[in-house]
Amino acid sequence: KYKNIAGVEEKLTYTDTYAQENVTIDMEKVDFKALQGISGINVSAEDAKKGITMAQMELVMKAAGFKEVK
Repeated sequence: KYKNIAGVEEKLTYTDTYAQENVTIDMEKVDFKALQGISGINVSAEDAKKGITMAQMELVMKAAGFKEVK
């Protein structure tokens, strides 16, 4: 679902019991307008114009149900 979005890389790993999705977002290169089209990611038009911080993006993604894995 992130295919062809500048600044976003996605890796899917499948096992016998689960699937894991790793999403890497380069906050300096990401196309925020393209992210608006992704289900579950709500970036306002205003934020898409000016860009958002990593902390703001973290809140958006957590609100959409994403979990951080360190």
